[in-house]
Amino acid sequence: MTGYAAAPAPRSVPVVIVGGGVAAAAAAIALAAEGVECAVVAPIRSGMSGHRIGESLGSGGGDLLAGLGLRERFLAGPHRTAGPFFSAWGAPVLLRKPPTRGWTLDRVAFDTMLADAMATATPSRIDGSVRRVLREDADWLVDLGNGAAARGRFLLDCTGRASAIGRRLSTQRRIDRLVACHATLERADPGVEPTAATVLESAPDGWWYATLLPSGRGLVAWFTDPCPGPILHDLAAWQAMLAESRFTGPWLASAGFAAPGLPAVTPAGTLYLDRAADAALGWAAAGDAAVAFDPLSSHGIVSALWMGQQAGRAAAAWIRGDARPVAEYADAVSRGTARYLGERRAMYTQERRFADLPFWRSRHADLWP
Repeated sequence: MTGYAAAPAPRSVPVVIVGGGVAAAAAAIALAAEGVECAVVAPIRSGMSGHRIGESLGSGGGDLLAGLGLRERFLAGPHRTAGPFFSAWGAPVLLRKPPTRGWTLDRVAFDTMLADAMATATPSRIDGSVRRVLREDADWLVDLGNGAAARGRFLLDCTGRASAIGRRLSTQRRIDRLVACHATLERADPGVEPTAATVLESAPDGWWYATLLPSGRGLVAWFTDPCPGPILHDLAAWQAMLAESRFTGPWLASAGFAAPGLPAVTPAGTLYLDRAADAALGWAAAGDAAVAFDPLSSHGIVSALWMGQQAGRAAAAWIRGDARPVAEYADAVSRGTARYLGERRAMYTQERRFADLPFWRSRHADLWP
């Protein structure tokens, strides 16, 4: 390849997975169960340090983890079952909703579990980020731009919201520019035992979310688009904004949490590919690379597990000469995306008090094909 020192041509494997997150792990484990070799391309350092927002796993996640052989290990981990759920959405009162099923995750422990299982299933891992993807004869060549490359007959894009491959092979749609401004909170008063609860609160320019993490720390997030600049570098402005919320700030304070430090910002908007797989070319996208969900839906991790597992199984069938599962996977993702978009609009239109304000007006409108 021009611009690099000569390197041995990479050995071709049946499947190359690009990405190292939840969907990639599920795909690699599924491929190993099918007896199909794969190589994983991802930065070795990715995704294993500090807190990552995204800690809700719906009840369906248990069955998906069982299908990956991880249920018992998961249940032995530091996660907690979902606690009471309180919502001020559509009315100026905080209501206790029916109990939710599922878990609140320790994300570092959860991601480490998946990474360890992926390493066991797929010892071939190539460190680096994708520079370009080429078709050479019947193979995909993934050029990492550092002299390294991977070659495979089928290509799985599990690169998250970047959709580094899928957006080059299909059209990526963006519905909004939602971001999460989030921070963890330490307990200031050890004499107060916080309730293992979750609070959701709508506001004129977005919505608040707060929960108790399995570690005993609190998590607070402000979802809006775009994130107000001052709160990213003005600690007093951020803390005042939280304190002025009707329910979220007072709940965290009453639970004995200290005021949060400056927030981190994470993209949280809805993105999706027109088509998440192509049987003719031999590629598929899974997880956020195929559909990135609004966190209000709580679909992200369960969907990444499902898509990764199904895409892995479809790739294995394709390698054996049966292309139908790849097409069926693409159809299933398209149907799921359409269903999600309808659910998203229904959730946001439950809040009518702020319908004339920009954040809510855009979500009440049909902004997708």
